[in-house]
Amino acid sequence: MYRTIREVKHILNKHKIKFWPDCGTLLFMYRDSKLDPSDVDLSIMFEDKDKLMGAIEEFVIKGFGIQQIYAHKDRITEVSFRKNGLAVDIFLRQKKGNYLVGYSNYGHTISWGQPIHYFQFKKFEFDGIKYNIPKDTEGYLKYYFGLDWKTPRQNWDSSKDAPCINRRWL
Repeated sequence: MYRTIREVKHILNKHKIKFWPDCGTLLFMYRDSKLDPSDVDLSIMFEDKDKLMGAIEEFVIKGFGIQQIYAHKDRITEVSFRKNGLAVDIFLRQKKGNYLVGYSNYGHTISWGQPIHYFQFKKFEFDGIKYNIPKDTEGYLKYYFGLDWKTPRQNWDSSKDAPCINRRWL
């Protein structure tokens, strides 16, 4: 799992795609100093879509299977890969007013977003590798997961429980 995220980071860096750990991946890295064993969530800016599409061949050559390419209103919103049983979800985040919005597909599309001020980054070391994460990491995690983000919750469902979900962007 840790090797897989390193491979993803290498490919994205090679293609000059700025990314950051997002959603549960950011939470687990920051709060628990580990990764979620089921998936890795990363985000990039929508403007880097063409670079990501150009990197797909390299992902496939490195053994990543394309699980799904999701779209909302004719725009690619997420590219999901799988390698060694680990899902790697790359969300293409879009500016909508003062928010940076992402879309996920759970059999239906949901939209979620955070105020743009959370997207100033700092370096954060995890497993000996430096990643960009929001400077106000704890503020971001509160906005995404709620005030009790420090408390692990079983059966938490990001498609229903995340306070940052908002239908206005659908």
